[in-house]
Amino acid sequence: MLKHKHYLQNRYRHTRTEEDRLNLRTWHKIIQREFNQHRSNKWNQFISNIASPNPSTFWKTVKSLNKKCSIQFSAISDDKYTHNDPVQILSHLTVHFKSRLTPPITDMNCQTDKEAQELWVAFSKTDHIDTQQACQN
Repeated sequence: MLKHKHYLQNRYRHTRTEEDRLNLRTWHKIIQREFNQHRSNKWNQFISNIASPNPSTFWKTVKSLNKKCSIQFSAISDDKYTHNDPVQILSHLTVHFKSRLTPPITDMNCQTDKEAQELWVAFSKTDHIDTQQACQN
């Protein structure tokens, strides 16, 4: 069906006749109904698997809902030490990323650099939660 719709699209692009436009519009509506029916069938199949009395079917279906979480690690090492304590890990990562995310070198005579410096200062003063909320919006 999709191949035929693409054929009709190409045909209408070349000919621009009213008959081709109507055929394309009709096929578009038919394909939309088929996609909606397919989604509905997949959802009904999913719900019937959830409601299945067979435990293995139920758990296979539920397993698809539970995505893998990030891996929990218990230690991090640098060149000299292995940090096992969560506070040590956090402080090591803080030092690491502070050194990597240093402010850029700017020329205060250039307007763009001046605006970038003001933005960097404003960004560095924001709270971590405010930054996450701004990124989500």
